[in-house]
Amino acid sequence: LPFKTYKRLLWLVLDDRHARSDDDIAYVHKLLSHGRRNLQAGEARQMYHIVLDALANGDADDRSAGLSEAFLAEMQDAGLKPNAVSYCIMVKTYGRQRDAQKLDGVVNRIADEFVELDAPLFNAIIQAHIACGDLDLAAKTIRKVEEMWRQGILGQDPRRSVKIPKPNTRTYNILLNGYAEADDIVSCFRVLRQMQERGVPADEITANTIISGLHSSWRLRRMAGLASETDFKRVFSVLPKLRDLGVPRPTSEGYTSLISAAADAGDVETAAAVVTQMHCDGLTVGIHAYTTLMRALLASGRIEAGLGVFDYLRQSDPASDNRPTIVTYNALLRGLCQSGRPDALEEAIRRFEAMQNEDGIQPTIVSYNIV
Repeated sequence: LPFKTYKRLLWLVLDDRHARSDDDIAYVHKLLSHGRRNLQAGEARQMYHIVLDALANGDADDRSAGLSEAFLAEMQDAGLKPNAVSYCIMVKTYGRQRDAQKLDGVVNRIADEFVELDAPLFNAIIQAHIACGDLDLAAKTIRKVEEMWRQGILGQDPRRSVKIPKPNTRTYNILLNGYAEADDIVSCFRVLRQMQERGVPADEITANTIISGLHSSWRLRRMAGLASETDFKRVFSVLPKLRDLGVPRPTSEGYTSLISAAADAGDVETAAAVVTQMHCDGLTVGIHAYTTLMRALLASGRIEAGLGVFDYLRQSDPASDNRPTIVTYNALLRGLCQSGRPDALEEAIRRFEAMQNEDGIQPTIVSYNIV
């Protein structure tokens, strides 16, 4: 069989991340065994990477981690030495599991085996440390590597000529997101100033990651009763400061996070103002942003305005990405039904029928449950 056939078979078996039975895993072992006998070593190693990556992106449970470890051991026993890609996937696995002990173990193994530490692997290690709750260690590691680069002492070990990669924009964006999710704005701006001093440019993702991190932090604190509805404005307060530091403006995704923050706080005026600002800045306002605004309008009792947003989407170019989807319809139905107004309930039934008869969108079990 050609290599691409093996890949397709593996993807078919591992496609459902929640339903990997023992029979599925047994079949994967057979495919790998067959591939080892018939493919080049590099292609066989890639097959293992497909399996490890699928497990890493599945359920973050002990079974998935155990399977990953077993496949990595099998790969090594077969004479296929794990490389930076192999260990990068394992680092992500332990990061998703928040297993600091196993993460430390695999990082030590990378050092002991003199695995070439490329930028993706280095950044994955930083991100995994943060996921495991050790933000200080992540920051300390970056500082240490920066200092080693400054002193020019990297790559001097006679046993290896590989240099540790210099922290890049992606590295710092990961660290910034960690501080933002910890609601540590002071550290965010300290890191941004360090980036300037070290000649590491900020990019559009820099603003996005700070905004989304602060939004996530605010939502969690609000759920725990530690933040008020008005505290969300702190998310907006960083924008002028980011501009002053020369950080490029957020992309559409960053502005959508701002819309979500305002909508979650019930501040419809601010959410609508962000949409207007996006139009003024020439940014694409996507379906998610419009759906979020519509949801906020309906939740605030502004039924007609919410329906206006929805009808605007229905009138969009059929070839555009802003046509209502089942997600948009479900948000509309939920907002109308939860209003409690008789006229809104009647409108929900009418829209439910139009979804099928006029727009050709089939309702899901969620749609029926809402109504």
